Amino acid sequence: MNADGLVVADVTALRNRRTVAAGVDIAYRPAVSRDGKVVLSSGTRVFAFGLSDGGQYWATSARFADMTRGGAPVVVGDRALLVDG
Repeated sequence: MNADGLVVADVTALRNRRTVAAGVDIAYRPAVSRDGKVVLSSGTRVFAFGLSDGGQYWATSARFADMTRGGAPVVVGDRALLVDG
């Protein structure tokens, strides 16, 4: 993946594409929660965006960028976890 963000397409109207998380260098496959939030990991930071509106809900702080272990995001209930491996 690259820093172009995540392209979201409406399957009922494929012309209605938009980019979510523009500028985020997505390193792992995104995870989607039941309420329509997509959780992305760049390897050093984690972000959550709404699929319907593209708005950013939260992101980890720069302090979190020191994480020594990154991984793919997984949504479990109301928590987003990073899985190494």
